[in-house]
Amino acid sequence: MNKVVRWLLLQVFVISLCLSTTTSAFAFSVIGGHLNYPPYYKNYWCSSDVYVPGVSPNANVDQAMTRWNNTQNTKVWMFKTSNRPSSIIDFLFNPFYDKNVMGATHFYRNSTMVEPSNNNWSWCEIRINTGFDWSKVTDPNGNRYPHMVFSATAAHEIGHAFGLEDLFWTWEGDYLMYQNIAFYQEFGVYGPTNDEVKGVRSIYGALY
Repeated sequence: MNKVVRWLLLQVFVISLCLSTTTSAFAFSVIGGHLNYPPYYKNYWCSSDVYVPGVSPNANVDQAMTRWNNTQNTKVWMFKTSNRPSSIIDFLFNPFYDKNVMGATHFYRNSTMVEPSNNNWSWCEIRINTGFDWSKVTDPNGNRYPHMVFSATAAHEIGHAFGLEDLFWTWEGDYLMYQNIAFYQEFGVYGPTNDEVKGVRSIYGALY
């Protein structure tokens, strides 16, 4: 797997949301590198909406970012911008060749894609797969809410952009950064939990 990209799959098991192992004293793991500056009073940008049944891409990304902005005592506070050059996280909505991949994050230093495990990055590009069937993922009660699945996927990919790695052990399945969509499907998680909050604090420090 190309570690330059972190991605999310519906099924287990291949980070491509794909499989390896991690060890951690906490229920979070860091990639190694991180953004050059905390994502505090920084901008994100979204491409134009495209038709995705049951989904409003821009609105659902905004919901995901709001959940990150609402985390307590973190240096996370992002604003949406229409000025793409000022953005440190770009969201693109397009179909993928592999229809089982839900989202992928690419890491850049200026115009050069970098390996995130041993490099910091100045910005990220998050791609979300408009060719994925978002209605086939159910919540723990068997309900189908495509917009929630899309938003949960965006929140997971934002975690990668901030420097959080996937989690792979089954006991970590109820965390946003679990390697596949089981965090939503089995546990109803759709935003950062306390452990993702601890993770971003470990990278960028606490706000106060």
